[in-house]
Amino acid sequence: MIRGKDKLVKAGSIRKGFTLVELIVVMAILGIVTTAIIATFQFVMTSFRHTTLRADQQADARYAMEQVKREVIYAKSVVVNSIIPASLPTATGVGYCYFDTVNRVLVMRTLDGTIENYLQGLPDDLVYQLIFEPVSSVSGDPNDAISMSWQIADYSLDTIAYIQNMDYWLGSSVTATYTTGPGIYIQFSN
Repeated sequence: MIRGKDKLVKAGSIRKGFTLVELIVVMAILGIVTTAIIATFQFVMTSFRHTTLRADQQADARYAMEQVKREVIYAKSVVVNSIIPASLPTATGVGYCYFDTVNRVLVMRTLDGTIENYLQGLPDDLVYQLIFEPVSSVSGDPNDAISMSWQIADYSLDTIAYIQNMDYWLGSSVTATYTTGPGIYIQFSN
């Protein structure tokens, strides 16, 4: 028996703290729980950044396609090629669009001569394919059409630009020349 503060106490019956083993066990459990929480948080943040990046890329692709479509539908002449010409046209009223694989950017020259760059900042490992293809008129209607099929990673974007050719209805001629099959370069003029 131990005498303490005017009481007789049995040895070992009062504990005033934790043992070293208990502290080590608690710290190990806290370490495991903290590591799991941090790993989960990092996974969530990485997923959020990836999802945000993908959504931005998809929105950029939709916007770029709409801009190209807006230029093509008012053209009098459309040329689709399977190769990008060595020298690009510089004449007034001539536009073009292609994907620059070196700089990884969609380049479009509008009919007014402005050069626009779209889809900038695509990751180097991202798989992409941008195809322009003429669509035959089923009804014999003079409104030619261009199909645009773009694949960026697992995201597909397809549309058809119906060339309105208003001059055709006013008596002017409209020309459309295509290579056989789809192409990666489109040139349009008014």
